[in-house]
Amino acid sequence: MEEFPPEMRIPDATKLYIAVPGWHINGHGESCRNNFNLSYMEGTGRMVGEDVETVWAGTNPLAPSIREMGPAAQHDTLNDHWNGWNFRKIVRFRAFFIAFIYLSFPYQYLIPGTSLLRRFNEAVEMSTKQTKIFYKLSATFSPEIIDKWEAMVANWNADPKAPNPYREPESRKSPLSEISSFFVTIIR
Repeated sequence: MEEFPPEMRIPDATKLYIAVPGWHINGHGESCRNNFNLSYMEGTGRMVGEDVETVWAGTNPLAPSIREMGPAAQHDTLNDHWNGWNFRKIVRFRAFFIAFIYLSFPYQYLIPGTSLLRRFNEAVEMSTKQTKIFYKLSATFSPEIIDKWEAMVANWNADPKAPNPYREPESRKSPLSEISSFFVTIIR
C-alpha cells in the first residue's frame, strides 16, 4: 500500500472485515462458516458476493489458447477478455439508469439490458415482504426475548470474539439415546 500514490491508499482509519461469500462458505469448516459468513455481517443484506465467479464460465473457452502462451501473453489475453466483460456490464448499467430515470417501473421489462433494474425491483419487493414476515414472527416472542437476541447480535458485531449468536448449539445426546445405541451395538 505504501507504494501506491496517496489518492489510491486506503486510509489508516479504515476498518476492514473479512468474509467468505455464499457459494464458497459451505466448502469451509464450521468455524469459518460461523465466523466469516457474509450473511452474518451487519449491513450486507442478501447479496451474491461472487460476481467474479460468474466470469469463469465465459473465460473457460480461452483455456486451450492460453495454455500455449507465455505468461505475458496469458496475462494480456485474460485482461482483454475481462475488460470486455466489464465493458459489457457497464453498458448494461447505462441501460439500467436510463430506464430508471425516464421510465416508470412497470415498463422496465420492455427494455433490453435492464437486469440490474429487475434485480433492484425484486430487492425492494422482497425487502417489503420479508420485513412483514419478520414483524409477524417477532410478534410471537416476548419483548424480553427479542431484546436479549438483539443484545447478543450487537455484542457480537462489536466484538467478534464474543459468543456468536448465529452459531447453532451442538446437539447433546440424551442418556436415553446413549442407552439405545448401547443395545443396538449388543444386538449386532
